[in-house]
Amino acid sequence: MARSFSKKGLRRDLNFIDIPNPEQALNNLLNGLIEIEGETFTSADLDAIRELRSSSMSNADFLNITGIAAREINDSGVLQVYQPLIKIKNRVDAITFTTGVPQFFGGNGLTAKYYPDDQVDSEAVSSDNIFTGDPQETEIFWENGNFNFTSFTKLQSIFGGISYTGYLKPTAIGEWVLNIISSSFFTLEFDDGLGGYDLLFRKSQVEYDFTVEAASAGQSTLVLQTIGNINNLMVGDRVINTSIAQFNDSENPITIATINRTTGAIALSENLDALVTVGTEFTFEFQIGEETGGSVNVSLGNLELYEPYKIRMRYWFPDEAFVTPAMVRTLDVNVNFPTNQNSGNLNYKYLYSEDYNINPTPGSNEYGDFNNFYDNRLLVSGGAVGGVNYNDYQSISNLNTLTINYEPPTSFATIKKSIKTATYTSGLKYIDLSITDSIEVGNYVFGVGISTGTRVSSIAINSSIYIDSPLLSSQSSDSVTFINHRGIGAIDAGGSWTSGTSTITALSTTTTSNLRGGDIVILNGSPTYNLIATIGSTSITTTKTFTASSSTGIDGVVFFYRANGLYNGSLVTYCANVYSGVTTTQSNSGSNVLTIDEDTNIVSGQVVQFGTRIPSGTTVLSIVPNGADFDVTLSNNITDDITSGQLITFAPTGTTDSKEICFPPIDTSPPFNATTLGLQTTTGRPSMTLAPTGGATSIVKFVGLSANTITVETVSPSDNYDRTLTITDGTGATYKILGTTT
Repeated sequence: MARSFSKKGLRRDLNFIDIPNPEQALNNLLNGLIEIEGETFTSADLDAIRELRSSSMSNADFLNITGIAAREINDSGVLQVYQPLIKIKNRVDAITFTTGVPQFFGGNGLTAKYYPDDQVDSEAVSSDNIFTGDPQETEIFWENGNFNFTSFTKLQSIFGGISYTGYLKPTAIGEWVLNIISSSFFTLEFDDGLGGYDLLFRKSQVEYDFTVEAASAGQSTLVLQTIGNINNLMVGDRVINTSIAQFNDSENPITIATINRTTGAIALSENLDALVTVGTEFTFEFQIGEETGGSVNVSLGNLELYEPYKIRMRYWFPDEAFVTPAMVRTLDVNVNFPTNQNSGNLNYKYLYSEDYNINPTPGSNEYGDFNNFYDNRLLVSGGAVGGVNYNDYQSISNLNTLTINYEPPTSFATIKKSIKTATYTSGLKYIDLSITDSIEVGNYVFGVGISTGTRVSSIAINSSIYIDSPLLSSQSSDSVTFINHRGIGAIDAGGSWTSGTSTITALSTTTTSNLRGGDIVILNGSPTYNLIATIGSTSITTTKTFTASSSTGIDGVVFFYRANGLYNGSLVTYCANVYSGVTTTQSNSGSNVLTIDEDTNIVSGQVVQFGTRIPSGTTVLSIVPNGADFDVTLSNNITDDITSGQLITFAPTGTTDSKEICFPPIDTSPPFNATTLGLQTTTGRPSMTLAPTGGATSIVKFVGLSANTITVETVSPSDNYDRTLTITDGTGATYKILGTTT
């Protein structure tokens, strides 16, 4: 029979005196397992199994073999180290990262496709046609992006090339830049957002001839006349012009020092000796096969966190006379991460193979537990959770007090978090911004080419903002407005209103179904604290009139904000067909007529309720106009005064339960009257009585107690009293008021 043990760790019953001696501590624990008198169980009894393990390899053994690389037999039958190097440590790392965080940072590398020289066309007009036909061999291979090809072992030739295809998944939002150092021809293509590729860089010939703008002597920069030609040049290219002595010296060549891919500017290794006229043509010569090769920084754009982006890179040596076996064959691909991250190798963990299931089914083993957790996290402002889109805020349960500070906006100006001038491109899901201050995740975004309801999904600080809907059109230097999302109940871009009125028409039924009376209406021309008065099927009326009419853009959008941070929806069913009216004059005790402000939904037969001042079961006998107000005749007289400004509840015929919770009274003082000075006893109950039961002592607490204009008419030592009222002030001092029953 298995035994269970409740004690774990050191022995508390020994006052932890065994802590300094681990062996003694273990002996104390083991000996406690013995139930046979005279037997012992100590640490020494475990010696027989101390060296047992699932593997005979120690940490030292592992360190000794981490540098061992995979080998192969070449065509000559010679055993050699495989190039590029594949070390045992690399393979162990691949297992660790792939199984540790799948789908997020566990890429398996890109798909490598090998093409022989007769399937390579460097001069192809379209980059899609540089490599043709089916590859000679395909495998998944990528380590850190550092390749040293002594030969193309997969191709049995010094010519030919490799195409690397698959996906890149960013681990941080913002701009990703690849730094490429290549000794041979190279192309880089990246996701165009439409399922295809954009050609970002192409070096497929040794020499390019491009014209430049005019430049003065002493300058160190040339600017290409056609900016797009910059995508064919690399740092290290030689700049040649046989008609200009400075650029025709093979012993002291001028080279490209830096490149600005946005402006087409090329910084030279030396200043210009003489004027360069506009339209001068230069030859830019690639140093193919040399140790330094060429380098270029290529921006992949602003990328979103954990989104898969298609990527394709090609590297090849053409079958040309200038290509020799002695040429250096290297390729080094590095990455500059977004702000606040270091630069480094483009590790395989960021990259996923061509056939990788980049979008596995949520909930599946391949999808991953952490992926499920990430998808179902509580978002700060609604949105897609677990594959379902929630337009409203998420519900949470909390055993502690829930404190929510919510102050509803009051005007059109207060809901605008920020207004930025931006340039953006159709189809993308981000907008570049150099300053992102005041913008928050969840904010609604409005502008030309931005669909209504678009929201900020993430922010790369002072770089760009990401949105949850693709941009509908491209815009240059246009105004983008960010709207506060907190408290929004509905947004409608189809509403129409006119200055001097208080009605909004042409609203969708989806909008009106989400509205509540009292919601704050904010739009162009709406006064502060303008509230919803009534709600129709496709229209609403407000408590104040508009000062401007609906227009275009954001000036034609209606924003409805909740008046309160939390609403109790538990009474919706309970309060169905329950209405209220506000008294406009005081009705005195004994009267059976109440005067209220409106007669909407008030009919004969309804049950009328207002605490104990209206007897239970009282109904409406009639309701008739009285000037701008309405007189309601009751079936019973009221038992105490009801002042003006009180909410009277009208429930369906036959109601026996109290429905006053549906419309809490404005005056919370019953059985007292509320006055500007405080609570006052009513004429029906002129005195206050404390009636404790069973001999208990009554306690009354006052925030403040005063007696004003009191005159003592007579006092005598012979006056009798038979009770006292004890009063304790805030300092603890006790006073007694004498009293009598007469």
